[in-house]
Amino acid sequence: MSTIKSSAENLTLNADGASKDIKFQANGVEKASISSAGAFTSTTIDATKLTGNLPAISAASLTNVPAANITGTLPAISGANLTNLPAGGVDGIVTSANATAMTIDANENIGIGVTPTTGWDSGMDALEFSAGAISSGIENTGDDQIALTENAYYDDTNNRWQYKATGAASMIKMKNGQIDMLTAASGSADAQCQWNAGTTYPTTGSALRLYTPPGGYGSKVFIDTADANVGGYKFGVTYHGWQEASGIKLMDEYTNVNNFTIAAIGFHVGMNVVGKINTTSTSTSYVTSSDYRLKENVEPITGAINRLKGLKPSRFNFKIAPDTTVDGFLAHEVSDYVPEAISGEKDAMEVETKYTADDVETQGDNPTKEIGDAKTYSATKIEGQAIDQSKLVPLLVGALQEAVTKIETLETKVTALENA
Repeated sequence: MSTIKSSAENLTLNADGASKDIKFQANGVEKASISSAGAFTSTTIDATKLTGNLPAISAASLTNVPAANITGTLPAISGANLTNLPAGGVDGIVTSANATAMTIDANENIGIGVTPTTGWDSGMDALEFSAGAISSGIENTGDDQIALTENAYYDDTNNRWQYKATGAASMIKMKNGQIDMLTAASGSADAQCQWNAGTTYPTTGSALRLYTPPGGYGSKVFIDTADANVGGYKFGVTYHGWQEASGIKLMDEYTNVNNFTIAAIGFHVGMNVVGKINTTSTSTSYVTSSDYRLKENVEPITGAINRLKGLKPSRFNFKIAPDTTVDGFLAHEVSDYVPEAISGEKDAMEVETKYTADDVETQGDNPTKEIGDAKTYSATKIEGQAIDQSKLVPLLVGALQEAVTKIETLETKVTALENA
């Protein structure tokens, strides 16, 4: 038998008997019920009517409450009062963590196992770990980028990369189709990162730039780059040479006891070999292609002495080394006699910009310029001429042979006069 009792403090509803529920109806339509097990079921809850501090709520007892039927704004609910939540998490998120696994701060940066560094630039989104971070956004000004950093963050106040904690830092930065790899020597927490012994890195584009740990000066490798450090070459290496620690080292790990000739570097145009740097166990040779099967219209050199007399061997010093005097030639003075020994043009200046597909001169059916043609030239940087003095050898040999012929002719005449 069900009863309703009223006292000064309480109204008691009692559904007596097993499996008896208390039901609430409006106009004959059930709106809510309390089962004999104590589970509350409702078809409509107006959140605006939930005021004050909610009592302890068992998640297992909240059933059959469609989200669409919850109206208004729910009051603040203390997590301490939510008990019996599913141990596995919610749909799509499974967790067995017994501590804070993820933190999302007010700037929407995410920390995995850590609280995100508060100084992150507001223009960047960061996913941060204990030792590093993945960030996306804009450094101060410019284009979006993706960066994978170790012990570094981009500071909102100073607009610069700073150390997260005292120690070294590194970064792989991807922007505009280029990849930069940088390192920074150890620094103090929140100080500016000294990327490759400096506070900045080259701003011009490149497909790949690799930087070694600095220690005062950093070596850099450039691949398919427009960086000013390599002047438009496809591959470049820059380094701070000092005594024995300089340049590029090629080492053959094979002992080569049989003294084989091994091509350390080969130079090709298309599939054709045009030169090599060869090594044996004791020497190095620099060779260029010279096979007779590659040549035609072969004729003896004539007039070699007259051409040789036109050369002007000189003694001079380079401006960068005023105390060192050397023997040699001025490149443009050799051009008239052995042009193949000289590269470059007299008084040329470095190309500053080149025509691109965006220039009207390269567009249409009859473009006046090709993509890559020089557009403007530097007013201060020269494009210096160079000489390959080995190309003078054939002229020297030809001149010497002509001189020997003349000497032999004179010797024959002298002998004839002496015997007359």
